Amino acid sequence: MREGASVPSLGRMISMARPARIWAALALILAAVVPMADTAAQPDRCLEDFAPADEGTARPTPVAERALVQARNFPGDRHLGRLRWATAHPAGDEVRLGPVKGGLVAVNLPPERGDGREWPVVRVMRASDGATVWERRGTTPPGAAGAPGILNLSSSDHVAAFDITTGRNLWCAQRSGRFPEGLDNETVVTEHGDVLDIGTSITSLHARTGKPRWHIPAQLDTTATGAGVLAYDTNTAPAGLHVRRLPDATLLWRATGPIKRVIGVGAGRVLVEEGSNDSSWIVAYDLGTGQRRWRRPVTGLGMPGWRLLDDRLLVGDTFLSDSHVQALNLSDGSPLWSVDVPGGLDTEYAPLHRASLYGPDPSGGLKVFDTKRGTMSRTLPSVAWPPPRIETDSVAFENNLAIGDGLLLAQIDNLTLAFDLPH
Repeated sequence: MREGASVPSLGRMISMARPARIWAALALILAAVVPMADTAAQPDRCLEDFAPADEGTARPTPVAERALVQARNFPGDRHLGRLRWATAHPAGDEVRLGPVKGGLVAVNLPPERGDGREWPVVRVMRASDGATVWERRGTTPPGAAGAPGILNLSSSDHVAAFDITTGRNLWCAQRSGRFPEGLDNETVVTEHGDVLDIGTSITSLHARTGKPRWHIPAQLDTTATGAGVLAYDTNTAPAGLHVRRLPDATLLWRATGPIKRVIGVGAGRVLVEEGSNDSSWIVAYDLGTGQRRWRRPVTGLGMPGWRLLDDRLLVGDTFLSDSHVQALNLSDGSPLWSVDVPGGLDTEYAPLHRASLYGPDPSGGLKVFDTKRGTMSRTLPSVAWPPPRIETDSVAFENNLAIGDGLLLAQIDNLTLAFDLPH
């Protein structure tokens, strides 16, 4: 069927097909991208609004208190400015930073907080002083920061959008294509601001209205968005790598292979990891044509972490306490530099400022990794990070940093610290 064409009725397709072709006709229908009816719920039925339970009475944990003393004494340097503010939350050590946008900071508070509300809550604070502006039930999804002025939240049952300044609920939609009990759907925000509800199928919700744009009846394994496209791999027929144009999901091309993960999209390339349990390769496809451009083996990494930056791909080891990081040229896969990083660096999630990645140093302070030269500097030297909660994790992987609106945010146990970044 031609991509984007109207879908004939099921009865008509089957009556036209000989018995041997009936299943082929069904497969075509199931593989199609179909428009969706409006299933948005009323905003007041979704993700309740809360007044802050602690009203500024929460105290930092002992580890966070010691870090705060050192942070207040930090004079600033060429990589990081002075501490602007610090705010403690009524939670233990499972607080997670969300987006920083529009002069506001979103922080995810865990269910077990001891305040009588046993579900995740998102707290939105002013970036200027850390004061709480509003709170809502839910969590912030991964992906891009979203549409201007909008903060997206999700729960096990709903996806919603809020005015980031006031907390007013703009729209709310019920989750579709739910996984069986015990598995959570995933919500991803695209660079266009639209929201992808990913479960046993995938639905795209309009950024400002919440109305479904399209629906794909396929269970996705891994996804990536960028350069105006959605790339994903699936075992649902037709299986393989699919690249679709956003926001309308027009299929651009497909490819088959032993895909383990979609790495990302950038610089005219779609990058995937292919291989088996014993070996794997980075494979680069041309974004426009789907042709393979280069293939390079991945060696010596226990759990690879990837990062696309302009014309480079960084490859590092996510979990090892001492990692090796290399940079590859996206045009042909040739190596640009390679360096050992004592103490590890989470290349996949470390926040970026200018051309540098920032990550915690197990010996204290922050690493500042220049991604153009492959060189390392340090800042905030006296601040100690909590030890990993899981033995296989590294300090670099587990601790929480975010960058936005000219600030570096650090989460140490239940304490959020905000530092100015150099202009």
